[in-house]
Amino acid sequence: MNKLLLLVPLLISPLALADAGHGYGHMSGGSGVLMFLGMSAIWVLLIAAGVWVFTQMKTSVPRGPTSEDSVGIDPATIVKQRFARGEISETEMNDLLEKLK
Repeated sequence: MNKLLLLVPLLISPLALADAGHGYGHMSGGSGVLMFLGMSAIWVLLIAAGVWVFTQMKTSVPRGPTSEDSVGIDPATIVKQRFARGEISETEMNDLLEKLK
């Protein structure tokens, strides 16, 4: 349904730009109203698309680890995670865990 609503301005715009055949130009009769509605809908869609693209770009940026991520984590858990990733050896892990006790 939403995709169908996006097509409505594209269907209305050619009708708004068409000459009504009265010889008074494009602003005669109801065609001026259709032109206004069509252009308004196009601008609303363009602005909405820009906002959507901006929000998608903002939310898709990967975050690196920050000091806020490690707040509240037990230091022993961090040592064990480092050992699991292979950053430290088993003896280093055991030494660090002894120091933390």
